[in-house]
Amino acid sequence: MTTQFLRIRSIIPVMVGAWTALAGLLVVHPAQAQDVLLQNILASEFERPFTVSGIGVVVGLEGTGDTGANFAAARIYAEQLLRSKAVDEADTLNAILKEGSIALVSVSARIPTLFGGAQTYDCQVTAAGGGTESLAGGTLWIAPLRSSRLVLDADADLEANTIGFAEGRLRVEVGTPTRGVIPGGFQLADAAAPLWEEFRALPSVIFDLQIPAYRSAVTMRRLVEAINDELLEDGFIDLARMISMSQIEVMVPENEEDAFLFAGRILGQSIDFRNMEPPAEIRWNPATEVLVISGNVKISSAVVSVKGITIQSVVPERPATLDNPRIETERFIAMSGRETPSLTLATLKNQLDQLQIPTRDQAAVLRELFNLGAIGARFIQVDLDS
Repeated sequence: MTTQFLRIRSIIPVMVGAWTALAGLLVVHPAQAQDVLLQNILASEFERPFTVSGIGVVVGLEGTGDTGANFAAARIYAEQLLRSKAVDEADTLNAILKEGSIALVSVSARIPTLFGGAQTYDCQVTAAGGGTESLAGGTLWIAPLRSSRLVLDADADLEANTIGFAEGRLRVEVGTPTRGVIPGGFQLADAAAPLWEEFRALPSVIFDLQIPAYRSAVTMRRLVEAINDELLEDGFIDLARMISMSQIEVMVPENEEDAFLFAGRILGQSIDFRNMEPPAEIRWNPATEVLVISGNVKISSAVVSVKGITIQSVVPERPATLDNPRIETERFIAMSGRETPSLTLATLKNQLDQLQIPTRDQAAVLRELFNLGAIGARFIQVDLDS
């Protein structure tokens, strides 16, 4: 068995690296710390999108639409559109006579909270389950969409609460024939307006953390402290507080007349990124064979054998003897211009290059080291869609 010894003076700090099947171990050094705007880390509740939805009818299908009783229901809906003068009468009569030529569908779109009138957005169309086999080649007749946020009573005016209208020819993927997209198919009504006055008068604003890796109590506490320190300069004490692992609530001062503008002020603050170190993580994607290690991962003493090759990490370094001499390795020159080059990083890279250990095997080794407790980091396996 070939034995390779990796001697390290203390616990090994494994700097930021990405190991791929094509490139082996890629060494990446972090840039020097600098201030980062909070808008790159947080988003206010004003920026959250919401869903508008409704029922519509798709016409022009070649026998792949609704059948039987479902076809009758779709035809009734189409006739309602006819009576409302929403579509051309001749087109309506020709399109709804043949069974399987139309289909009831659900229509939805995601729009920002502070939307503006007459803007357009993509909308999603899904067969309502009436036996439709495919929506390919179909066209959605005009369909009013409303917000699920609205609380309507029995006497509410549905037309007044309509956010906008969707219509147009569907684009359907081969693998999902009962679902389609209409690019720019949803248009906000000119009369629709965001609840500006309601938002401006909010007593507090909630900010959502946008970077999943930073979702920890330590990071959230530092964010809260940074916001409170900034507001303290204006005489405000402890207006910010953490309400979850990914949300911060900031009370709006009494002298602030506009909560929206106040949120912009908070997001315009900067924070020293050195105080924002995320938890140490190792992320492994088996589908793409990409292995990423954060710069704050530490490895303690361990001996690993992979395919008959052994790597030994010794902490602390053994005293030099005739039988066990100290081997000096050429110092690695760090790309970031730091004064202290990373000797251990160079040694680790050289070992892995010489051993030519595949990325998948490297991930397996790190997982076992994690299970052993020899790695001070979280091991996360992600899939292609994560």
